[in-house]
Amino acid sequence: SSSVAIEVIPNADVRVTKTPSLTTVPAGQNLTYIITALNSGPSAADNATVIDTLPANVTVMSITPAGGGTCLQNTPTTGKIQCKWASIGSGSSQTVSIVVRATQAAEGTTITNNVAMSSDYVDLTPGDNTASASATVTPAVIDLIVQKKDAVDPIAKTTTEVYTITVENSGPSVATN
Repeated sequence: SSSVAIEVIPNADVRVTKTPSLTTVPAGQNLTYIITALNSGPSAADNATVIDTLPANVTVMSITPAGGGTCLQNTPTTGKIQCKWASIGSGSSQTVSIVVRATQAAEGTTITNNVAMSSDYVDLTPGDNTASASATVTPAVIDLIVQKKDAVDPIAKTTTEVYTITVENSGPSVATN
């Protein structure tokens, strides 16, 4: 009788998808990207990592990973978000919600957000490890309400009056300038 040692090399077919909440967004309004990191197996995807490359002219409002994941903004470089999970089991997935706000400088452009996924193990189908989502940025939509009130009414002749002026933006975009 004899025996043969066989080294089993784990592999995990990881893939990533990205879904935007809107495909057209006014400047100054939030846009949510849902990133889904999937593992089709057969092994668990240890050290599963997603790197999201943000488009220019957006401000990050929030980053919310699920399933015990952690995310760092401006990692590994400026303009990127790196999210990690210790492991994503075979047949399982995890998500990240990234909320951004397009700035006024993005008006009239299409912003494209790219994402890539990897793990410690060999991926025999690497063609599905990247995804992107685009949104067209339109001019900001603001609804300003201006009110002017006086402190005393009626006002006596030759007296000074103080007026209070309030400005409110009913949105939905953030008003700038």
